[in-house]
Amino acid sequence: AATISTAIGTITALVLVRRDFFGKELFSTLMLSPLVLPEIVIGVAFLVFMVFLNIKLGFFTLITGHVVLTIPYSTLIVRASASGLDISLEEAAADLGANPWKVFRWITLPLLIPGVLTAFLLTFTISFDDFVISMFTAGVGTTTLPLRIFSMLKLGITPEINALGSILIMLNLLMILAIGGQQLRKLMGGEAVG
Repeated sequence: AATISTAIGTITALVLVRRDFFGKELFSTLMLSPLVLPEIVIGVAFLVFMVFLNIKLGFFTLITGHVVLTIPYSTLIVRASASGLDISLEEAAADLGANPWKVFRWITLPLLIPGVLTAFLLTFTISFDDFVISMFTAGVGTTTLPLRIFSMLKLGITPEINALGSILIMLNLLMILAIGGQQLRKLMGGEAVG
């Protein structure tokens, strides 16, 4: 879900930043509306829509629900990154003979990578942690970790739940330390050069 959401959010953000079209502000507002709607409303609306379309609940609906929930986050983050891009670099590449695909591949995308990675990490975390949307979109045989933990809690807090919680906390700490360490190295390297 995070990969799909980040890809769609990146394309949407670039369109919103670079193109002018009729209804742009309305489209932008609609894209960000899931940020202000309660998850229970989104979950019920999505469930009703899937039942209306006669789509069986399962892995597809689970992923689609998580994508719908996380697209606004990825769009917002990549849009902020895309707004800060220096368009003269892309124009220079085009002047030197690069076609639009090469300009995107060799200039735009590398400049957007920090925003895209941030969007991916945030959407992954939101999707991984989501309970409400998963509850409404997961069918029989499709269980996410939060749903599994919730079902395990019905029997009481067990050592398995404690161990799982400890593992998740350690993974988060390791990820924060890795990203923080990388940023610190960049900062220290920049100060040494300056």
